[in-house]
Amino acid sequence: MKLAFLDIPVVALFLFFLFSSLISIDRWASFAGSFGVWRDGFFVFFLQVLWYFFAARFLNLHGIWRFGFILPVLFLFLLGIIAKSFIVTFLGLSGLLFFHIARKFKGSEILLVALLFVVLLLLGAFPISSFLPLRDSLLDLASSWNIAFSSLLDSPKNFFFGTGPGTFSLDVLRYGSVETRFPAGETWFPGSGFAQILATLGVIGFVLYVLVFVLAFLRFAFLAFQKNDSVQGFLGASLFAVFGAYLLSPATLPLLFLFWTLASFAREKTHTIPKVTKPLWRLGTFALAGFVVFMGFRVIAAQAVYQKATREPNLEKRTSFFKTAEKINPYEPAYKIQLARLYIQEAKKEMQGDKPSPEAVTAIERAFLQLQGAVRTGSARPDAWEALGMLYKEIQAAPGAKEWGVKAFETAIMLSPKNPRLYTELGMLYTQKEEFDVAGQYFKKALVLSPGFLDALMALALLEEK
Repeated sequence: MKLAFLDIPVVALFLFFLFSSLISIDRWASFAGSFGVWRDGFFVFFLQVLWYFFAARFLNLHGIWRFGFILPVLFLFLLGIIAKSFIVTFLGLSGLLFFHIARKFKGSEILLVALLFVVLLLLGAFPISSFLPLRDSLLDLASSWNIAFSSLLDSPKNFFFGTGPGTFSLDVLRYGSVETRFPAGETWFPGSGFAQILATLGVIGFVLYVLVFVLAFLRFAFLAFQKNDSVQGFLGASLFAVFGAYLLSPATLPLLFLFWTLASFAREKTHTIPKVTKPLWRLGTFALAGFVVFMGFRVIAAQAVYQKATREPNLEKRTSFFKTAEKINPYEPAYKIQLARLYIQEAKKEMQGDKPSPEAVTAIERAFLQLQGAVRTGSARPDAWEALGMLYKEIQAAPGAKEWGVKAFETAIMLSPKNPRLYTELGMLYTQKEEFDVAGQYFKKALVLSPGFLDALMALALLEEK
């Protein structure tokens, strides 16, 4: 394998991605994703970079122009289907047309590049998705970028290094608007892949990503114009379309691997790696790749069992499925939270009046252990702290339970400050502590966030009667 100039930003991005994962607000999500969606984690990013080097060595697309424009056009329509946006196809076809025209006029390379990016910026500035839907994402473009910039400006660490790969769902909970009322414990997809990169990798990661795009595109443009190479023009148009897809739609897994495939064709080989390092390099690469694939199978298998558990009506079988999912992937807080909730249900069934049965005590202990593990492995996840607070609320008669419950809900509010449910639950806990003034303040905060929030309205009305 030979090194190339484009490898410098690629390797820099890889090392930065690893560093950002290590200092992430949720390391497990940064390395392996969350809820079985592991495409945003470091493990899958490693496979993408590995594919970049593999494709550079073994793939060849020079035969694609054998049938003229037919295969490139079909490819761009396929790309639009993958991105679930025919705007992407439009961008690719526009780029293909511009490359074809510009090759007829020497000296127009800079004008072409400027024109392509102006078109892209215009597409991003206007609500084209209103009449040409991008995809059924939960967040629109404006909300995605608002969350990205809010995360960016929250702290110097977030500005330079981001919150960590795979943590966009947590950014949504912390910085999302009140109107969207994001519930905790779900994976949210941004309307723009670049907005996600900016939020989770910060300015440095964003610049490195864009640098790879720009350098690869400029090389395609240079070869297309200087050597009158139609294949390079097609690759440049395709990369431009992928850039548009990143900007205007979520970065799906096929789109990510397509980007690295196109980038691999832009590599210019310069010098070789010393032969002494090759065996060790290959051994280390294959070992790490094997580990990543093994962890990936575990993540996917656990998520499959988890999905089966959510559809199981029988409580005993559902508990068994959640146990299996948690055993396969003990690092995912969501499985522990769901298992703890089932244990709490089991404890309520076993309650004998005001006196808990031994079975109820055992179920509460199991729930407590699961939630302790959840907040330990997912300390930045508000749903873990909320579930722990609810458990303390259930066992409020135990010494110190109310105080620990208050701390749990306060932590959850810090992580998701625009969730009216958390303020309401904390207010109810203060009501049980007979601190009615403080309780009323939290109910009012919930109503400021969501004026029609029924639980807060009812709790405040009951409080005013006391």
